[in-house]
Amino acid sequence: MGSLAVGLDRGDLLMAFAPKPLLLTYTPHDVGTTYSPNYQAATEQLYGELRSAYRILGAEERVQIFRSPLPHDFDALTRQAAYNWFNRWLKNDTAEVREVDFDASAPGTLNCTSTGQILTSLGGRSVWQVSTDRARALIPPSPYRDRSSDPGSVREEIRAKLRKLLALPEERSDLKPATLASFVRKNLYMEDFEYHSESALRIPGWLLRPNQNGQRFPTVICLLEGGKDEVAHELAKTEALVQKGYAVCSIDTRGLGVTAPRWPSAGPLFYGGMHFQDQYAWASLALGKPVVGQRVWDVLRCVDYLTTRSDVEASRIHIAGEASLGLAALMAAALDDRLRSVLLTRTNVDFRSVVESEDYQLRMPWFVYGILKEFDLPDLVASLAPRRCWLLNCAGPKGDALTESFLLSKFDSAMRVFTRNANQGSIRFLVQPDEEWGRIAGEWLEG
Repeated sequence: MGSLAVGLDRGDLLMAFAPKPLLLTYTPHDVGTTYSPNYQAATEQLYGELRSAYRILGAEERVQIFRSPLPHDFDALTRQAAYNWFNRWLKNDTAEVREVDFDASAPGTLNCTSTGQILTSLGGRSVWQVSTDRARALIPPSPYRDRSSDPGSVREEIRAKLRKLLALPEERSDLKPATLASFVRKNLYMEDFEYHSESALRIPGWLLRPNQNGQRFPTVICLLEGGKDEVAHELAKTEALVQKGYAVCSIDTRGLGVTAPRWPSAGPLFYGGMHFQDQYAWASLALGKPVVGQRVWDVLRCVDYLTTRSDVEASRIHIAGEASLGLAALMAAALDDRLRSVLLTRTNVDFRSVVESEDYQLRMPWFVYGILKEFDLPDLVASLAPRRCWLLNCAGPKGDALTESFLLSKFDSAMRVFTRNANQGSIRFLVQPDEEWGRIAGEWLEG
């Protein structure tokens, strides 16, 4: 986490191995099957850096590179280079490097235990179980555990830590807002817009409102699992809110919807599909900028954008998030009081249950490195008080629906904070059919 941000890359790790003998092997034919179209140049540059380091230590002969003319594999030529290298430095220069035919053993012959697995035959513990134990030892109590604590001071402490965990920018760049197109359908005004979340990053969105000029409307930011275009396609859901006098705004945060990069015409398979999101997340973590933080920033800049519009009532901006996007909605609301209320639908209730689950659906881009050492999602909900926060069909780590009684137990600390500092009904846990979202959203806004 954050290795590139502090100037540590793969070459630096290999330099720590100096002056011990080191052989690098690769193939220039790797370009189409592995990490980068710059793979060959990057590998040669890395080798040059290592040679410089070994030279300073008077051991330049102890680092070499082997370039195989064969495609990506630990091929016969590469294996022979490895045999020669080990023989040289293990003082066995005359040893045979010719490979003999492979003598395959029957299945089970080489097993050291009855099943071949320590976990099943000797009663060991899995990596997941060890990680769960470690998490339970590291995770502190809720920052709201002390009932005498001032909720306001706890909230500000959580905000400061959350901003650091998400690695949010220190300054806001020019929004450069633009209207790309506008339409009128019946009594519905529809606008296709964009703004700059950061200096070179455009965030697209839709704004729908009653077709009445010269008025300001309370506005709902909808972060939808199906992307921003869902508010324009699924007008039945949108129109219900517009008919109540609300504007509806929906955006595609970076890496989702239309902001997802187009896949290259050639290159490794993991340049696209499900692998792209995970590779993007790993790269972002190495840079010290988690993807979820980038997306939360897009949402906060959306609030900035809405406050500049003449048709938005800036003091009445609400936010609703679906599934994983509910995490961005919750974190944005925890950081910004301008978001007057929150509605989360099918969103994970906490990160701890993800760690303690052998299987889970939450994808890597939504992980926040180190968050459980400080607080968890129920604490973010508690920090919203006295603002309204409704949770609809909250999900467990596997996407499984949770009962209202379970949620009341999970959010016990949050319930206490809301009871002392908010009106009745400010926090609610609802288990309803998904088709009831429009009705529930209306009640949430009017609540």
